Formats: sequence, structure tokens, C-alpha cells
Amino acid sequence: CLILIAFLTIVFIEYLSLKGPIFETKILNGILYGKFVKDTIFFLFPFRFFEFLFGVVIIFLPKEKFKPIIKEIFFLIGLLLIFIPIIKYNSETLFPSYFALPVMIGTSILIYFRDANYLGKILNNKLSIQIGLISYSLYLVHWPIIVFFKYYNLNSLSIIEKNIIFILSIVIS
Repeated sequence: CLILIAFLTIVFIEYLSLKGPIFETKILNGILYGKFVKDTIFFLFPFRFFEFLFGVVIIFLPKEKFKPIIKEIFFLIGLLLIFIPIIKYNSETLFPSYFALPVMIGTSILIYFRDANYLGKILNNKLSIQIGLISYSLYLVHWPIIVFFKYYNLNSLSIIEKNIIFILSIVIS
């Protein structure tokens, strides 16, 4: 049932993305009328629901005993599934959509095989754990800081300003 819901969500996202850059419908009393399709798909929960389902599914998978080399191989596959889209995707890539699947599968693999002996140390070290502990507050504070800098600067941000924002976000978090 969860897989069907996830599949239907992705199909609906693809359908909406074909409707054009702006919603032109009075359905639901015009609540979405005049909104950008990409923004709506990105920010509203119903269109991100299938991503949450991956987290639910990974919790219920039974923990199996795998040979250490198998854990390392799957952990590496998970890393590749996360980092290849970073290189391949661009601002024209519809996200979330089926393009989110490699990242979600890769993240799920990393979580499932987090106890890999060698590569698992990427997640199981003091720095990664500390970043994980502040991740929600980092998520909450980074955007207001970026907006403040852009409002103050009125130009595109330089690499130095981006680094300042990054460091400031971590410190505040």
C-alpha cells in the first residue's frame, strides 16, 4: 500500500510538471491558482510524502547479518547514489520527482548499512555525529541568514560571503 502511494505521488508530480510553469486551475477554490508549479511541488508536504515513506520503510526492514565486505560495497553504492546526482542535476532538474529516487535509495542504503566497518566511519565519527545533532537547528537558521545577507548585499553572494554564511549558520546552530 505504501509503495502504491509513493508511486502515485510521483506520477502526480510528473503530471503537474507538464501543466506549465504556473497553476491555472480553480480546483480547490483556487488555492493554488497563480502559484509556480515547481515551488508548489518543492514546498508542500503532499508532494514530498513519498520521500518520508522511505524513512518509514527503512525502519521496518529486518536487520540481516551480512559479510563485512557486502556492507562496505553497499555503503559505497549508497554514497555514489547520493553524490552522482550532485554532479549531474542542475537547476532545470525537477525536484522532487523520480529524480529524487537515487538520493533516497542511497540514503536508505547508508542508514541500513551504517555499521559498515570502514566506510561506516564517515557517519560514525564525532564530527558527523555533531553535525547530525545540530542538523535541525542548522536547517532552521540557514535560510534567514542567507536572506539577511542578500537583503543587506543586494548582489549575488561572493564565495567569501557564502563561507561566512556557512560558518555563521553552524555557530548559531
